[in-house]
Amino acid sequence: MEIKRIPAKQNNKKLKVAAYCCVSTDKSDQEDSLEKQKEVYASVISLRSDWEFSGIYSDSFSGLTAKKRKGFMNMITDAMDGKIDRILCKSVSRFSRNVAECKYYADLLMSKNIAVEFEKEHLATDDPTASFIFSLMSAIAENESRSISENVKWGYAERFKRGEYNLGNNRILGYDTVNGKLVPNGDAWAVKMIFELYANGVSLRKIGKSLAENGILTKNGTPLSVGHLRYILRNETYRGDKILWKSPPRDFITKKPLKERENEPILLKDDHEAIVDEGLWKEAEERIKRTR
Repeated sequence: MEIKRIPAKQNNKKLKVAAYCCVSTDKSDQEDSLEKQKEVYASVISLRSDWEFSGIYSDSFSGLTAKKRKGFMNMITDAMDGKIDRILCKSVSRFSRNVAECKYYADLLMSKNIAVEFEKEHLATDDPTASFIFSLMSAIAENESRSISENVKWGYAERFKRGEYNLGNNRILGYDTVNGKLVPNGDAWAVKMIFELYANGVSLRKIGKSLAENGILTKNGTPLSVGHLRYILRNETYRGDKILWKSPPRDFITKKPLKERENEPILLKDDHEAIVDEGLWKEAEERIKRTR
């Protein structure tokens, strides 16, 4: 019986390796700038004879969620299409600021046997211990988020108790901010006109048209929409009051509004000078109830 020796075939297939770079600024003079990262990773990949360069993906704003980072999502798409076998990244925080989101995409990639290497943490997702480390990091991040959330809510509550609130960009028709207080301005007549016309049965579309004819338009130069006018008619600011904490607090992990409100809204009565008197406010409110 003749025995034939068949030599083992060597697997010369190279790994298609890409890198992901992300910074929170585009200043080129910083040592950790985007261009610096690109140069370093391109060099690292080219030095490996068993690696094939598959591109550098990048984003300039690391605080955004994954779906809003074009470079990141392009990389995920290419990887899932078989164009990438391994991804290099400086750290977990550069891959994603949200640990849960980071783990989700790492698991998604691993479902196609695509590993991610994180330089700073000396961690690779194809390491058996990676799942445990991600879980530990998630627990730490969750605890930190909870602590920050509670401190922020406490700060809001204390300021609201004192009647203090942030006016933001104060883009409210009919008012200006003077020394931290709302003061009626030259457009106050338009607000009063909206309430008077609405109380007298004029449709919101006709009110918007009348305002446009008198020069009251949105910042885009278009007439005020029906939705905008409805918001004005329901805004207690125009009767001199202010309701703080209208929106329910958000979950510190999902960032979605909590179903059960933890803090009741706070009403500041007669907080500033009213544009609409109580009688006109009630007339408009009655029509809102009738047409709801």
